[in-house]
Formats: sequence, structure tokens, C-alpha cells
Amino acid sequence: MRRRVGLKILTSGLVLLLAADALRAAEPIDILAVRNEAGPKVCLVTVDGPLGLPVAYASGFLLGEGKFVITDLASVARPGVKQITLRFRDGSTAVGRQFGMADPATGLAAILLEPPKTDVGGLGLAAEPLPDGTEVAIVGWKRAQDLDMAKGAIRNGASTADLATLARIEPPKVPTTFLTFSLNRVGLATGAPAVDGSGRAIGVFLDLAGVDRTILVPSGLLRSALLSAGARLKPLSELPKPIWPVAVCALAGKPVTPGEFAQAARTAKTRSRCGECGGRGVVTQRKHVGTERTPTGTLKTIYMDVTAICKACRGESVVPSEGLYGVFATMAYGAAWLAASPDVDPRAKEAALTNGTSMLKGLARVGVHFRDGFVAQAGADLAKPGGEFPRGIVVYAQVRETLTAADGSYRILAPFRSPALLAVKADLLVPPAGADGKPAGAQPAVGQWIVLGGAADGVALLQNLKPLLVRPFGWVPGPHLHAPPGPGRAPGPADEPPPKKQPGEPDFFGL
Repeated sequence: MRRRVGLKILTSGLVLLLAADALRAAEPIDILAVRNEAGPKVCLVTVDGPLGLPVAYASGFLLGEGKFVITDLASVARPGVKQITLRFRDGSTAVGRQFGMADPATGLAAILLEPPKTDVGGLGLAAEPLPDGTEVAIVGWKRAQDLDMAKGAIRNGASTADLATLARIEPPKVPTTFLTFSLNRVGLATGAPAVDGSGRAIGVFLDLAGVDRTILVPSGLLRSALLSAGARLKPLSELPKPIWPVAVCALAGKPVTPGEFAQAARTAKTRSRCGECGGRGVVTQRKHVGTERTPTGTLKTIYMDVTAICKACRGESVVPSEGLYGVFATMAYGAAWLAASPDVDPRAKEAALTNGTSMLKGLARVGVHFRDGFVAQAGADLAKPGGEFPRGIVVYAQVRETLTAADGSYRILAPFRSPALLAVKADLLVPPAGADGKPAGAQPAVGQWIVLGGAADGVALLQNLKPLLVRPFGWVPGPHLHAPPGPGRAPGPADEPPPKKQPGEPDFFGL
């Protein structure tokens, strides 16, 4: 009975809010006023995954009396999700385990707050469409870190049929019209409200993948979905599948710019190259080989230039200088962040993945001296108690078993010379299809050694294990780091040598 009453209060309050707001005309945007008025009513939505770690982040906002929050359906409707955590600007939090409305056609959901934020109240919804060119501000969370705003103007007339074509999906059965925003990149997590100068929500930002325009779901469509919702609360596990492909924010943490990533790559190359031999692997020494008497009768010392293996790098051209692993880890985090960010130029992503993969290939080919020093530094990093997450990680690891969780299969990896274990979502270990349209490659086989780079999200709870959950940006076949196959065991993928550098192929180390 309480559930029905709660939803009746939601819908009746919504009608009153709409009736009052319909009488107010749009006012000019005052950024400070909007921040003060709307900011406390906007929250960060953290989607708690089945392994005890976040799997997605979105923006949301309080509605009506502050008992429900409106957010992006695609971010929340993920396998195995039973709860979301909501964080507000003042540091207060709430959780959501039930929804009262979920509309695949608009891509929005209304989640019940526990406890409600009745002391703050929610945003009103604009009842009538606003004229083209009306100034609004989208208020949301940027990279799951800070509340931010984007000011611009709205345009009417983005048909869902056209947007579905751009997104390469089947359009909703009932044709509708969305709004567009004058800025193509707002840098905010999807689900953020667009607020006019009167403090009303005129729409909700949906970060549609494959669509190069900023799309807003009009508040009129949201109102219709709310009023059409049945009078029953349901658990988040029953959320319907979304229609719209949303670019979900999947990785929190400090933003990484393409310039910062490029600087990390240059630093990694410079600090890897042996300073004694200049990256040649050999040094030239002048050796005294004897004397001879000159025609004038004096003795002349005879020297000869002799080439010798560099003692500093032992002929490998590269050295694991102190702190080098940290530079590689920074680069790995940058590549993972740029690959996962929905609002980064595709060319910057491609450059990061290409350079990052080149780094992994270089590590697969280095000599034993460099690898052992690098592994020692990586092991020390993995052994840190606690630590900051997310953070970069680069490891030589062997693929072990496959375990199943509520949201799919995970591969367990064992890093070389470390007691730590890593867990990687199995579908993230499949190389993406190339631009030529060729199908993706296969996952690494059980027993195979790989070099993997990515971002560690934290310690997960997977069956009876507590591995580090890693979001990789890529992996390459690595050297076999255990004893060769014994009698009666045929060579398998784990015994295959790492790929050799091809003539003319660029080398990450610049050698």
C-alpha cells in the first residue's frame, strides 16, 4: 500500500508543479543563481556492480518533493545491479533499490530515494515547449568528480527517427521529438537536467553514442512517462533494456588530456633508454694494444677501438630505471581513461590506443634484465596495501581460470612473481574489430602469458577471491615465463614465443 501511495504522491505533486510552472515565462540565465538553486538538487549516480565496485556513473536530479531521482536508464539497467548510490553537492548520500518509472523510449528512469531528500525538494518540470534559442544550463557531474555546468541555447525538432538512424538502431514505435543543445560536447555525465532561468527542468541530457549532437529529452516527454507509470515500485533488477545506445561514463578519476598522455609516453621512452650506450646496447672502448717506435726513435702508444656489450643494460638497450614502472602505469591509466571517456575526440583515442599497444609490444620483446627489474617494480606496486583507485597497471600475467558473476564472465590473471590476482571482464579481452570491419580476434587461452595494461578500479569480491578489478585498454601475447613443457605435455598457446619485431615496424622505445 505504501508503494502505491508513494507513487500517487509523486504524480499528484508533479501535476501541481507543472500547473504552476506553466504560468512562468522563461527568464535569462544567471549562472550563479542556477548553480545555487539547481546545484543542491543534482546528484552523482554511482551504479554499484555485483562485484562490490562501481560499473557506471551518471548524473541525476531530484523531482517533486525529493522522494524520486530522475536519471539515465542505460547507466542503471546493467546486469547484476541491485542498488545505486546517490551523492549530492553537500556530501550527503542516499541509495536507490527500486524504480517507479522506466521508459526505454525516452531513456530515463525514476528511482526511489532511501532516505528521501525532502529538506531540499526537487526541480519543477517546464510544462510547455520553450522557443528556439532559449538559454539553458545543463547541470551535472563531470567525470564523476565535480558538479559542473554548460551554458547554451536549445533548438526544437530533433526527430527520434533521425537520431535512431545516426545511432544505427531501430527507432521507438511511437515517433517523438527531442531537443538539441548548441554545444556539441558538454563533458558531463548523462542524465543531467537542462535548467532554464526560472529554475525549471526543460529537458534531460542523454549522451547518445554515435550522435555528434547534444540531445535533450523534453520535460513534456518525461512528464508523460511519469504519469503513465503504473502504481507499483519494482527492484532495479527488473529495469527494462534501454533502446538508446548511451555513452556511459564507466571510469571515474582524474581526467587525462591527449597532451598529458603524449608527455607520459615521451617520458617513458626517455627514461627507458640506456644512458651509458645511448640505446645501442654496446659501447666503444679505446684499448691499449701495444707500442711502436717511430722513425725518430720515440715510442708511440697504439690504441684500438673495441666494441663491448654495455654493462649498464647488458646489451638490451633499455634499463628499468628507478620509478620507471610509475611512468608506464601513468601511461596505461591515460590510455584506459581516454578509451573509456565518451567525450574525447576519436582521433585522440586512436592515438592513445596505438601508442599504448606499441608500449605493450615493446615490453613483450625486452630482455630478461629489463623485464626482471620492471616486474620487481610492478610487484611492489601491486603489494601496496589499499592505494588510490583507479590507477594505472602494466603487468606480465598468465591467464588462469574463468569465473562467472551476475554480470558475466571474468578471466582471472596471475601477474608474474606476485601473489596478487587480477580480474578482467572476459569480453574486454577480445580485441575490437578494426576499421576495415574484420571481426574481433580471440581471447587469450587459459595458460597463455600476456602483457596487459589498463586501470585498476579496486579490490573486487568474486566468488571466494578478492582480485583487483582491471579495465584494460589492451593486451598483447607475452613471453612464456615458466619452465618449458614437460614430458607428455604438448606445447600450447602458453609455450608460443612472443612476436618478433618486423623490419620497419616502429618500436615504442625508439630503438
